Amino acid sequence: MEANRVIVTQGPGGDAGANWRDRLAKEGKYLPLLGDDNDTANRNYIKQVVFDMDSQILRGVPSDKEVGKPYGLEWAERFHYIGPQQSKFEDYIKSNALKK
Repeated sequence: MEANRVIVTQGPGGDAGANWRDRLAKEGKYLPLLGDDNDTANRNYIKQVVFDMDSQILRGVPSDKEVGKPYGLEWAERFHYIGPQQSKFEDYIKSNALKK
């Protein structure tokens, strides 16, 4: 969460929660989720909106809350591991090369 707050090039975060809090205040509104100060607003925005409510549209991945449910976890981040690639031809050689 902290990384999302400070590394704004990695996705939504930064001061978005504080900006929403200020915008709502100008309209005479208050959203309890955003708390009473900018730090709380930014952290809660990232956790509840970026990682959950709007994760799919903001990050292009499912909600971390939804990802965790099947495993009995409150939160989980999905990773796709792409390991070292190996040529299928090298496997073919191992299986089919003959000694002269």
